[in-house]
This record gives sequence, C-alpha cells and structure tokens, in this order.
Amino acid sequence: VFGQTETLDEFRYPKIKCGQSTITPVAPSFGIKSNFSSETRARGKDRVNRSSHCIHISTPGERFQHWQSSTGIDSDPRYTTGMYYWNHSFPSPEENLAWDEALVEIADRVSLLEGEAASTIELETFRVWQFDSPTVVIGRGSRVNDEVYLERCIEDGVPVLRRASGGSTIIAGPGCLMYSVLISYKKRPAWRSLDVAHHGVMSRVASATQKSLDAFQIPLTVDLQGTCDLTIESQKFSGNALRCKRNVMLYHGTILISMSLDWIDRYLREPPRQPDYREKRTHRSFVRNLLRNDEASSDDFAMRWCEAAKVCWEADQCWDNFPLQSELQQEQKRLMETRYLNPNWHMER
Repeated sequence: VFGQTETLDEFRYPKIKCGQSTITPVAPSFGIKSNFSSETRARGKDRVNRSSHCIHISTPGERFQHWQSSTGIDSDPRYTTGMYYWNHSFPSPEENLAWDEALVEIADRVSLLEGEAASTIELETFRVWQFDSPTVVIGRGSRVNDEVYLERCIEDGVPVLRRASGGSTIIAGPGCLMYSVLISYKKRPAWRSLDVAHHGVMSRVASATQKSLDAFQIPLTVDLQGTCDLTIESQKFSGNALRCKRNVMLYHGTILISMSLDWIDRYLREPPRQPDYREKRTHRSFVRNLLRNDEASSDDFAMRWCEAAKVCWEADQCWDNFPLQSELQQEQKRLMETRYLNPNWHMER
C-alpha cells in the first residue's frame, strides 16, 4: 500500500447507476499506488504486475475494463444482495475503532471456514458514525511522536488511538462524519486490485457528496486527488484508509462537514508522507470543511449524505438481520480487552 506514488494521465470514468439517477464521478486527477521499481517503470508503463493480492493496472484501457467490473457492470449476476446499513456510533472512541476491526476479522474467518468465501457476499456492510469528542487516530504503522503533538493531547484530554488500517494520522470529532464499508472479493473480484478498490469506493463517496451539495444548492465540485483523497479546489475534505484480508476488505474514511479545523493545527504535526498535490501547504491551507457559511446545518447535511450514500452502495438491508451479531460483539469485546483499552498497544511506535 505504501509503494511509490505515480500520477497517471487524466481520463473520464464511465457513468454508473445510483438508484434512479445516473452519476458521472468527478475525478479530473488521481494518483495510483504502484509497487513497480524505477527500473521496471523504465522498461515500459504498459506492464501489468500481477500478484495473489493485487493487480497494478497501467494503461487507461485496462483501468477502464477493471473499473467496469468494480462498479458492478461485469460482476457475477448471481450476487444481487445489497449491503447492510447501520447508522450507529458507540459511546467510546475505542469501541468505534474496535468494531471496524472486528467486522473485517469476523468476515475473513467466515470466508476461510467455507473455503470459497461464499457467505461473505451476504456480510457486506456500510456503517456511518461519529466521535462525540476530538479524537486523534494514528495509522497502524505510524509513529506517534512523528505525527502527533502528544503533550498537547495529554494536556487537553484528547485520546490518541491506533487503528487497524494504514495511512497517516487524523483527528476527528463532532462535525466530521465517519464511514466504514466491508467489501467482499467474492462479489467484487476486481477490487483485489488496490487501484480498482480506491476508484470503486471513492467514486461512490464522491457521488454521495456531490449529490448532497447539489441538494442544498451549494456550487462546489468534488474532485479525487492523490490516491484516495476527496477535494474541492485542491483542498482536502476526506481522507481514507483500508485493511485488506484474504477474502474481504475494510475501507473507511472521513467527511469533514463542519469540524473545528483548529484541532488539526493544535494536535497534528505536518505528516511525514504527503501527496504531491499538497505542495507542502500547511494544515489550514490544505484542509477544508464542506460547509463554510450558513448553506445548511451540519446535521441536515450529514443526513442527506447518509441517504445518498445508501443509494450509491445499495445498502438496503436492515442491520438487525445481520447474521453474525453475536460473533461480532464477542470479537469487538476481545479486541477491546487485548488492544483498544491497552495504552501500550496504541503507543507501541
């Protein structure tokens, strides 16, 4: 996931169906993660590197074909079950993070027991949630002192927690909507390619955001930049990360609606890894909220976004019918006891 970043030539994505509407994802520029060495890239940009977990797609034609598969155009017609939808925030930040990891772990174990990951198709889930107070969340491989002003967090009582996915450190809280989506590779085999997975998730999140802006007549255009950042006029409002298992993937991210941006300056250092399009800008000049004036209330916008995202993901299944409720609760409890309530785990790097 942390290979060298290359920016590929711009090309238009095909239109996708989102409920009764047809949406063209807005993506004038984007970055593609590549594990190619400089020597391999020099031998030709049209090479395709295939492995058991990831296919790196080089040419626009190949990306287009795999993109069609990722949006369901070429997916297996036998698998028509929609996602489960849950709008639920747990009382503590640790519980919210533990639930995300528990979901992907339980789904992966089910796939291994069955051998062919058949029932993971029925486990695909889309959850939206929020932290109820400022919370710093570092990536699985991040070093706390490299990315966080730890003394300030301790002084202000802001928790610093580690998540299961990679990526850089974030701060989130009221005004920042969070989403988590569980993807089955059985249903979406092309999504084993990280390129396709990024595009598949980001187009839907971008579409839900654009539809929400349009609903409130806010004249802004959503772009996809870097690997998986959503921006408006090159200012980032959504960062995302993922955890890949053998037969499933957890993809989760943020939507900055009206969060206090002062928190970013106070608690987060300048990240050691930065996308090229950031151009070494400070936090305040690089990051923005979707709402800046009185165009809409934060709660109304979040509600509209959730409804649009449900349609884009076909998340029409009631959460109460999720088949592994007990197993998920037990795994969340286990992870709370062994990781998320253990300060040493969060500060191990």
